[in-house]
Amino acid sequence: MNDPTGIRTALARLTPDERAVLAERWTSNARKWAGTAPAMGHLWDRLATVVHEVDAAERIRLQGLQHAGSYSRASGRQA
Repeated sequence: MNDPTGIRTALARLTPDERAVLAERWTSNARKWAGTAPAMGHLWDRLATVVHEVDAAERIRLQGLQHAGSYSRASGRQA
């Protein structure tokens, strides 16, 4: 995934709870600005969407790691 600003990498370092708070704040900012400065509202909305995308990707990544660990233990292989 192309991430020239590093925002996705930075968001992935946050905890799920921190990402949830950030998404909530940025969604609130999007609503606030939508009426007075639509371009700014769109920017905040897009940033909140990126947070949700990163959160979903991190959940999938963690599930994969858990599955890989279970598979390795069950087969007797070292993880």
